Amino acid sequence: MGSSYYMVKISIIVPVYNTEPYLKQCLDSIINQTLEDIEVICVNDGSTDNSLSILEEYASKDNRIKIINQENEGQGFARNNGLKNVNGEYVLFVDSDDWIELNTCEALYKKVNELDLDMLFFCATRYIEDEDKYDYTFGDYNYSSLGGKFWNRIFTYKDVPNIFKVAVSACLKLYNTDFLKKSDARFPDNFFEDNYFFYYLFLKAEKVSIVENQFYNRRIRDDSTTQSGGRAFMDSIIAANQIIDVFKDNGLFEQYKNQLLRKKFNSNISRFFGINDSLKEEYWSKLKEDFKDYKKYYDEEKDSFYYIIVDFYNNLIKSKNYKEFIESESVDLKSRHDNIKEKYESLDKESNNKINALNEKNKDLEEEYEELEKENEQLNEEINELSKFKRDVLNSRSWRITKPFRREK
Repeated sequence: MGSSYYMVKISIIVPVYNTEPYLKQCLDSIINQTLEDIEVICVNDGSTDNSLSILEEYASKDNRIKIINQENEGQGFARNNGLKNVNGEYVLFVDSDDWIELNTCEALYKKVNELDLDMLFFCATRYIEDEDKYDYTFGDYNYSSLGGKFWNRIFTYKDVPNIFKVAVSACLKLYNTDFLKKSDARFPDNFFEDNYFFYYLFLKAEKVSIVENQFYNRRIRDDSTTQSGGRAFMDSIIAANQIIDVFKDNGLFEQYKNQLLRKKFNSNISRFFGINDSLKEEYWSKLKEDFKDYKKYYDEEKDSFYYIIVDFYNNLIKSKNYKEFIESESVDLKSRHDNIKEKYESLDKESNNKINALNEKNKDLEEEYEELEKENEQLNEEINELSKFKRDVLNSRSWRITKPFRREK
């Protein structure tokens, strides 16, 4: 498939940074794939633990593994470095603390060739490390927003009702290398780089499909970059703006403006509350500065936003400093809490009333059912009596004697 000649079927790019405890499980899941015609490009992003030693150990035993060393530049830079060195028809990304099912490459390669695709989506299982349990139901990783109607059929972004509910993770897609080259796709150097990369490609792809198999195992750990609430969260503002830029570049901003702004503002608020307390004021300052470029759009669309967004950004606009913002936000948080409590109590009361009404209705139906049962029993008794009477008549001597007179003339 494709116009170029490639040496292997799939290139698997694995950026590695200080994942010594998990790296062997990751590599074992890759080198033992049922499809052997693969290459494994491991980009060591300046690891300071024993990750490089593990890579070298595996590379000495399996010539499909290639190691690229670089200074610590981040995952996006490492993935780009890997992309420069691919020799496969298709590209798969695997994070070095995750692992894939052993038939992943074989199954995906078969499907992507069968449908001649630019991108193939597949599902994932979450492994929650602290609880040592698997979560097979996480909606984002199972593309539940697509409702199953796209399984094994070809589609584009135009067919998807809400493309902002589709999982953006680069690791949950198989990419056609020719398509990547033609699109000149690159990850940005900041964190949350998957967002930009996904929308950049999805808006260009002409043939996309999805399989429902959970081929990927995503490890959820508290110390990961996107879970820890550290300085990486600062990049979420940049990442949100990069998504908007992609839509502007494709002439789609006006069409998706409301959804884009919702996504941006929701993300900003979520990261503000998730970032470490020591970084909150700095993050607030960046939000305040960033909002200058979006106030016009905010004013145009705010009537359609949830009150949480409106309250937060109204406080952001009117606050002269962080202390003033926190004081206003605290008052609003209490007000929101009271509103939510009031709504909950109202809904709870309404729910109880409905339950009571249904119980009463159910009781009436049960009584009606019992009456019908009695009537049914009586009717059955009458039917049985009539059947018996009929049999008695048919077997009677008088019936037999009069038989000749009942014949048709």
